[in-house]
Amino acid sequence: MSLEKKAYNKELGRCVEYLRIALPYTQKGEIPMTFHVKCKWTATEIPPRCRKPRTVSHSKIVHIDIIELCQPESKTLMPVALIIHNELYREEDAKHHPLYLFQDRLYEVCENYDTPEKLQAHFDYDGIYVDSEAEISDRMEELAKTFVIRDGVVYGNATEPIYQVDFGFNGPSIFIRDAWNDRRLDDREFRADELDYAIKAALSGPYALEDSRREWIENTATNTCYIDVYLPEALKQPSYLNRLAINIEQKVKDFLIHDFRFDSDQLASRPGQRLTQELCKNIYDNPEFQKQQYLIHSFDIRKIAQEVILKRF
Repeated sequence: MSLEKKAYNKELGRCVEYLRIALPYTQKGEIPMTFHVKCKWTATEIPPRCRKPRTVSHSKIVHIDIIELCQPESKTLMPVALIIHNELYREEDAKHHPLYLFQDRLYEVCENYDTPEKLQAHFDYDGIYVDSEAEISDRMEELAKTFVIRDGVVYGNATEPIYQVDFGFNGPSIFIRDAWNDRRLDDREFRADELDYAIKAALSGPYALEDSRREWIENTATNTCYIDVYLPEALKQPSYLNRLAINIEQKVKDFLIHDFRFDSDQLASRPGQRLTQELCKNIYDNPEFQKQQYLIHSFDIRKIAQEVILKRF
């Protein structure tokens, strides 16, 4: 077979493989774009003509398919879910940052490599480090979900934004930051649709506020920041009322373990569960807590817990 025929057959095979992958996507307005990635790892081996094990570097070029969305389906398949409005006091220089929802994940424009060419250059320059060759398949599968190309622009995974209440020398303030994926929100952190709760928390602190500061906090949505939520299903953090119950129960358990030397098995037993529930109920019914419930970290449950435990024991 001639060289020209071999080259033709090779190119034809590539086209058939691309159509095999692409056709299921095109029915949904999604087309995969192929990138090559250099995976790197090290292993302890005995190289040829050596007696002792050494750390040997390895690399391998693999290909991943990243979904590309094109008009007119792109706006339907990957709509705007949230818009973060920040630094509103700067007026014309305020920041407005949209987040998009695709396949139950949030995405934002990749600032450093916002085009497919830049993304490929990023893969060429940095590569991907893995622990072993066996890990490559799983890493590439996850990497392919990390990016989406929408109308020629590269988007990467984004973290769900939240409000956080902070207390400083000038009084409370509210700002927006990313949620930590590995832990639940605490009592000073609020979902993107809970600005009203965040304002109440900032105003329910134990310190007196000047009228000007109170007014500034009450008008956070016009003075500093707010988040427009267009798709509530994009929010994965639990709601405030669910978090409140979970946080109080955890604080009660921590108190029983550290101050009264209960262990986890005792609290998991039926009597331990009843004691935890009784303590939580007494905290909910406490008038001081009802005034200050948004900031349970500053509420001392010790007195309530001692009263309940002394009655029981």
